[in-house]
Amino acid sequence: MVSILLLVKLNGKQRLFNIFTEEQRRKLILFLFERMLKVLEGLPVYVVTPDDLPPGRYTIIRDEWGDINKAVAKARTCMRDDFLILPCDLPFLEREDVDFLLRNKMKVKIVSSQDGGTSALILPVDTEIETQFGEDSFRKHLKLLEKESVEYEIYESDNFRDIDTKEDIVWALEHKRVSEFSEFIRKELGTL
Repeated sequence: MVSILLLVKLNGKQRLFNIFTEEQRRKLILFLFERMLKVLEGLPVYVVTPDDLPPGRYTIIRDEWGDINKAVAKARTCMRDDFLILPCDLPFLEREDVDFLLRNKMKVKIVSSQDGGTSALILPVDTEIETQFGEDSFRKHLKLLEKESVEYEIYESDNFRDIDTKEDIVWALEHKRVSEFSEFIRKELGTL
């Protein structure tokens, strides 16, 4: 069995402050979170967050430190399964992408974001590594996995593209015009 560890921070997306208000950014994050919950329906979902989220089809693991890596370490003590770590800001992720990653789950799988971050990380229950989420996390994860001699697979797909900057939104509106995300941006947040 695989559990999903979803990373959510309602006051995130600070790099979008110059184009969206705090209220608009929060609305965007909630849209992305709800969309991810739909994609992950039927899977056990744990949500790592410093925020008070309404009860839902997930178990909340509180980020008491404001440090995602400490919160992930805490989550590992609560979970007895292999798990897939996903940020909630992947607007193009589909269930097929998740199912593909979950096949042959006995090894670490990692997906890079377009800016060098980590968009997905599968950790088998018996793999003990300290996560490296933050700036340049993909390279840091690979370096740690190699240092610890942990076998891993890299997966690449535009469906794992996250949304952090104005350029990410412009890319989405140009390349993924017909998507829930692009429609949400146009209807709910206006044009850039």
